[in-house]
Amino acid sequence: MAEAGEEHGEEPSAPKKPKMGGRSAALRIIRENVERVNKELSSFRKTHDASSKKLEKQVAALRSEIAALKSHIARENARAREKTESLHSKILAKLNSQKSSKPSVSAPRKKSAPKKKSKGKK
Repeated sequence: MAEAGEEHGEEPSAPKKPKMGGRSAALRIIRENVERVNKELSSFRKTHDASSKKLEKQVAALRSEIAALKSHIARENARAREKTESLHSKILAKLNSQKSSKPSVSAPRKKSAPKKKSKGKK
């Protein structure tokens, strides 16, 4: 009768087990792959979080350094401006004192007659 069952298109029970075993093996492999990917993802997240926190700290430190440098530059510019203003005022004071110490005995200027323009040859 086993031969008759094969003729009617019925397969013996032995080949069906590898088919089921194939599905379960495939599901097991997929499950293992999913677990491995989950582990890799969690590992990546941990390292990524640590490195991103480190980078955030570096960025914060650089921002504070930039702010300190900006304020330092502003102070230096203000000092330089004050220094130049004080030097200018000293120079003006010296010039004014030199002008006031010299008597203005210079001869009065003559009024110049208006110059005649030459018409040239026509």
